[in-house]
Amino acid sequence: LVKHGLEAESERLLEGLEEIAQILRAIRARNLHDAAAEVQKLEKENDAGDDDAPIVVDEHDGNISPAPRLSQEALRELVERKREERDGETSKPGSKKRKAPSK
Repeated sequence: LVKHGLEAESERLLEGLEEIAQILRAIRARNLHDAAAEVQKLEKENDAGDDDAPIVVDEHDGNISPAPRLSQEALRELVERKREERDGETSKPGSKKRKAPSK
């Protein structure tokens, strides 16, 4: 009886672990989808000109141009920071930020 009880218990534990793994896979997939959507949104906002953007006069040649937008690296850093905030991760003092892979 003890042997069968332990076997039954281990079977339930394995089923529970599989269920947890499925939940975690679903969460990861949703997070990846959300992150991709956020990146697309930020890139679209970055590419779309804003008529109300402040005007900047270039000191060197005097040309008038709209205020600069986020660079790709700054955009990546912003997305990474937002991901960390969403995941509840806070950067520890003195820790180094991960570098974005260079293209």
